[in-house]
Amino acid sequence: MDVKTTQLSYEMLRQAFLQSRDARGQILDVMTATLPTHRPQLSPYAPRIETLKIPVDKIGAVIGPGGKNIRRITEDTGAQIEIDDDGSVQIISKDDASREKAILIIRGMTEEPQVGQIYRNVKVSRILSFGAMVEYLPGQEGLVHVSELDHRYVSKVEDIAKVGDTMDVKIVGIDDQHRVNLSRKALMEVPPGLDKENSSAQQARGPRRERSDFSGRQSGRPQPKLTHRAFRSGPGKDKQR
Repeated sequence: MDVKTTQLSYEMLRQAFLQSRDARGQILDVMTATLPTHRPQLSPYAPRIETLKIPVDKIGAVIGPGGKNIRRITEDTGAQIEIDDDGSVQIISKDDASREKAILIIRGMTEEPQVGQIYRNVKVSRILSFGAMVEYLPGQEGLVHVSELDHRYVSKVEDIAKVGDTMDVKIVGIDDQHRVNLSRKALMEVPPGLDKENSSAQQARGPRRERSDFSGRQSGRPQPKLTHRAFRSGPGKDKQR
């Protein structure tokens, strides 16, 4: 209201303010009757903005040479990505699906796996003779050994998992070659009548498999082949070769 004019008296101003207060109250009453409280979720048509923090030394990996990686994320998800020098990443998307997809991709490019982390609904990418490979983050695979698939003894990996199946897993170890070992059974309750000790014994009675790397090549040093001229002696006896 313009109060600089000399043509408005104090009484006119007072009445105008009272009328505006009453009008404001009526508008709020109509709004409350239409929508008593805020919506639990945003409208599917409302834009979303999510802010992540990534290590500064990972900024280059997300951007890529000449912006190649960040453009690919935008093309694959439809989300707009903005990165600041301090590692702050803003993800601007038109819906939840594109935002979540962009977050997963960026996490997969920057997150360092830690023992104890849990990943939900990860997809089985490969089946090996000694376990199942799962993609716990985009572009990052880990091994669920056959002994970690279930509390009960598992004869064949295919009895529990097939390519394309999903499962919840927990990181239980990372070896010196940065290979990630995961467990499915760590997130499962022990079946009635089968305690943890019996569960471990069930797996131990299964056929022993040589641990190999993720490309299928067996690791470890080759063992010497014993012949009739090579044997182990008992205490106090020499070993002949």
